[in-house]
Amino acid sequence: MDHWRLIPDPGNLTGFGQVLFAMAVLVLAGKALVRDRHGVAVQFIAGWGAYAALMTLWGVVTAVSLRLPAAAFLLVSLAGLVAGCRIPGGKADLAEAGRLMLVAAPLLWVMADILPSQSDNLAVMLPNTAYIFDWGHFPTQDGPPVYTDVPVAPYNFHLLSLLGSLPGNAYAPNSPSLVTVFLHLAAGLLFATALAEEKRPGLALTALGLALATLLNPGFVPRVSLAGYGEAPLAITLLFSVWLALRVLDDLAEGRRPDLPPLILAEITLILIKQQGIGLFAAHLGAVVLTGALDRRIGPRRAVMVLGGAALPAIALYLSWRFYVGVAFPAGELRAMPIAQWEWHLLPEILRDVGKVIIRHAPYFCLLGLTGILLALRPAWLGERGRRALLITLVAALLYNLFLMLTFVGHFRSEHSFFRYNTHQSMVLVLALALAARDLWVRRPRPWARRAGLAVLAVMLAAPLAARPLLRFDRDMPQPLLYDLAARIGAEIKPRDRLALFLPGDNNSVRDALSSLLRFAPERRPLLDIRSWYALDAASLAEAAQAGYGVAALSCTDGNTLGLPPKAAALLVLGDNGWTAAKVWPYPPPPKRTWWNWTAFIASEPFCL
Repeated sequence: MDHWRLIPDPGNLTGFGQVLFAMAVLVLAGKALVRDRHGVAVQFIAGWGAYAALMTLWGVVTAVSLRLPAAAFLLVSLAGLVAGCRIPGGKADLAEAGRLMLVAAPLLWVMADILPSQSDNLAVMLPNTAYIFDWGHFPTQDGPPVYTDVPVAPYNFHLLSLLGSLPGNAYAPNSPSLVTVFLHLAAGLLFATALAEEKRPGLALTALGLALATLLNPGFVPRVSLAGYGEAPLAITLLFSVWLALRVLDDLAEGRRPDLPPLILAEITLILIKQQGIGLFAAHLGAVVLTGALDRRIGPRRAVMVLGGAALPAIALYLSWRFYVGVAFPAGELRAMPIAQWEWHLLPEILRDVGKVIIRHAPYFCLLGLTGILLALRPAWLGERGRRALLITLVAALLYNLFLMLTFVGHFRSEHSFFRYNTHQSMVLVLALALAARDLWVRRPRPWARRAGLAVLAVMLAAPLAARPLLRFDRDMPQPLLYDLAARIGAEIKPRDRLALFLPGDNNSVRDALSSLLRFAPERRPLLDIRSWYALDAASLAEAAQAGYGVAALSCTDGNTLGLPPKAAALLVLGDNGWTAAKVWPYPPPPKRTWWNWTAFIASEPFCL
């Protein structure tokens, strides 16, 4: 597949329209909630928080379809659009959103038809999101089959796809990936607003904000950040939570009444994004409360009462979800070992592996160390909000990494994705350093500021087009062969068939990815019965026939015993004379391997490579 292909595939644009619709609905809802006290970015996070709270409580209390509260939320938001015509700031909001869409247009154009890609997206996010669409309720132990290892991972992120699917009632498999793309736009707009000292940012500052959320973010890795994983949603909802907490701290220090509803709604979105979210939430809540307690104008009591009180709705929602999991699907969660069985002797090895990760990703951790240096030096140009942001970042990083060490010992029993989990804090790290840089910037002459702004705008308009091979990681080989094979097999089977997959040389990666695409990509087959074998021989063919599988797909015909040509895939059917080929699909010659057009997340051998 051509990484440089510029024209989006019209057949894969449904998800783009759905996600754009969902984002607009959330902004409308948020505007009704926070009125004109905040810009579009905070309106979006407020709307998401209200939607997440409504949907979670509904799904926990009743098994009645989640489409009902989602539709009610949609209608209320549209009614708010009518009422919003009389709310001040409507034209300013449209202008702000228009500037953002203009700056982001190249990125959106490049990513508009992205396909579901990467291991966790295909094996976890796609099945979980599709389950909500197919069955209209959260998974239960006795309910329809759930084809994922983590069926009761929190669903705040997945619920956005359901909202977008309401108008056409069609599920788009790439919607989780596109949600993460749009979330980066919201983060960029928040950065721009913070740098503009909460005024409406112009084009150049909007471009700089988007650059801080992507190019200048040391935790931005496209195949993780834009793939539909939970990492980016966690980082971005945390960014909003910390920014709004900083505003509350300003209000408390200046003796003003704090504006708590946006903070409450942002924390609701954060706590139920991913299972690690509770550790991230607790670490940053502790850091924010400590920052307020150390300020003599606020003090420990007010910090705990106000900031701790604002966190109570999110905590209550989290506990309601934990209750649901314990009652409805206790076997579906990832559990740590009992503390008595924790293998503390593994800690030195874990710390050694963590040290290697820190060295490999030195730029990120050097920037984290810079926050400590700035706090220790306390330069005269550093403002109050910047100092608070640096303190929150450093304290929360220490607390969160302590939480990670405990999970490595008590659950994984080894170092596991240490850098990826640290990127959960990357947006907050960028915010803290950006606020500090702004404090330094405003104390220096700026004769070239306009030219710098135009340069940033030009870079952000050109970068997505120049970086297409990195952004369109779904086109890395052998993924195009995976999508093509899923489409060919899907065209030949029925929704309730029993399908045997023969995947020579697989390590389970092709099994998980191909099974998800066959079940959840159009045409949808959520009840398709699939079983896999990793070799094609007489014994496996006989076993499949004895198990009642009458249709099979062979991903690679090399070395087969059925007389099929090599370098091809085939559809097999079981007849009176045994297994025979109904279809044979030759593979095209593979492209030359380079550092950017091949991926290691799925095995190549099942595709004759």
